[in-house]
Amino acid sequence: LIQASTSINWIMFLLTVRGLAFGAVIQTTFVTALSVVPLAEIAHGSSLTIATRQVVQAIGVAILATVLVSTLSPQISVMQQKFLNAPPKAGTAPLAICQPISGKSASANILQVADPQPGIPPQVASLLAQACQENIAGFERAYKITFFTAIIAYLIGLLLPGWPFKWAGRRAADVQPPAGH
Repeated sequence: LIQASTSINWIMFLLTVRGLAFGAVIQTTFVTALSVVPLAEIAHGSSLTIATRQVVQAIGVAILATVLVSTLSPQISVMQQKFLNAPPKAGTAPLAICQPISGKSASANILQVADPQPGIPPQVASLLAQACQENIAGFERAYKITFFTAIIAYLIGLLLPGWPFKWAGRRAADVQPPAGH
């Protein structure tokens, strides 16, 4: 589970496992898809796989953004929209919702109601702490979805042609079937 106090090493491990799973599946899937395309049509097949990949990635980003935003309460969504729509004021420092508090451990690294930052009213500090918690929960859900999707994709990848059985190879797509077939 990802929290504000989650070790960066654990997050890196999870991202590595997810990356290995996607890497093991994505390239082999494209190679397998193109392996049945005749050499004369390989450019068209390659273009189609790239376009398909980009469309699926755009859909995936939209789904993960929806998961992230659906985690936010209406009150926090309105507050974040106000911050985004407000013009930046010259000479003011940006405000982070999960701003670390100096002198505190990583487990106590979230802006707390009891510890408002200097110059921030307690009710705003409370909303910032709530926004931090809700954003972290949203990221946790999004990463959980990608992690389990990667595991499922890896398992499906094990069923692709050539694994673990013998694969006919690229040249099998270029062989003309005998007349009458």
